[in-house]
Amino acid sequence: MAIALGTSPATVVTPSSTFPTALTTAAFSPPDNSLLVACWSGTLTGTSPPTMSNSGTARTWSLLTSRVFADQPFAAIYAAPNPTALTNITATATGTDLLAGLKLYVLTGADLGSPAGATGNGNTVDDNVTANGYTSTVAGSRGVCAAYDANNRGLPASTDSGSPWNITTPARSGILVIKAANTPAPATVTFNMNASGTLGGDWQWCAAEIKPEAEGRPIRILQALTAVHHAATW
Repeated sequence: MAIALGTSPATVVTPSSTFPTALTTAAFSPPDNSLLVACWSGTLTGTSPPTMSNSGTARTWSLLTSRVFADQPFAAIYAAPNPTALTNITATATGTDLLAGLKLYVLTGADLGSPAGATGNGNTVDDNVTANGYTSTVAGSRGVCAAYDANNRGLPASTDSGSPWNITTPARSGILVIKAANTPAPATVTFNMNASGTLGGDWQWCAAEIKPEAEGRPIRILQALTAVHHAATW
């Protein structure tokens, strides 16, 4: 089963002139055997990225990768396996003075036991950036990226499937990206981040490969069926 993007809540952004301790998504209903992937970018008070949680039946959230520069977290990606269907839950990033954006993706067909493949993070100073996020490890994986523009140029854009966000006061901006399609074979996976205007961006970013669920082994199934047939005829 190939990785597919399911119905996911809209990006949530810190309201202007506020300094909250949590960002919470709108309600969503992930199906069974799905993977919840959260991308966060922005600033906070402290030296560690926010923690992730969800309402309803608690899922186990893991930090897949992050971008921390000079003890300041700027971007992070998390994942939580969802083995059974849930209804009208929310996901929350918790920290101090969260000036940020949060995007939750519901993926089906992902590897729930070991979702993360390759990861990468970096700092790219330019207006329109296509960053080499990582080299994928398996065919059929899906890439996600969280990025913060430290120059805060306004609402950014992306040639990928991006969810841009912007806060007016105090000025903060970033973008949360998922590749529009799965990567068919191991390759360098890039992510585009385009700062608003032409004065140049200062992108702090991280990226992660989400692996597909393992393929079945039809030969072994056929051998088992053959053994059953032989047993029935003995």
